Amino acid sequence: MLSIPAPLPKASVPTPARVSGQDLAASEPKPVTTRAPLPSRFNLETVNGTIYHSVVVERVETNAIVISYIPANGGTAMRRLYFDELTSDTRERYETPPR
Repeated sequence: MLSIPAPLPKASVPTPARVSGQDLAASEPKPVTTRAPLPSRFNLETVNGTIYHSVVVERVETNAIVISYIPANGGTAMRRLYFDELTSDTRERYETPPR
């Protein structure tokens, strides 16, 4: 005869830490953005006329941005675009001023 095991007790979910009645997460500083963000996915055209579709900026480097995009044949791809390849408005949005 088969015996059915008793159900396990539900695990309790830990509550967030509190300091003086406030959540710690609420007291952490929020990042400050100085430029308006681009939409999460957009089309990007370079100075030589290449158009990248459904672009997401993955990383901003000192001399380039790394993007992921959807190529014409489908799938996904990543590419590093140096600032001299970008149009002036796109370059200004991501290029950090020299110190």
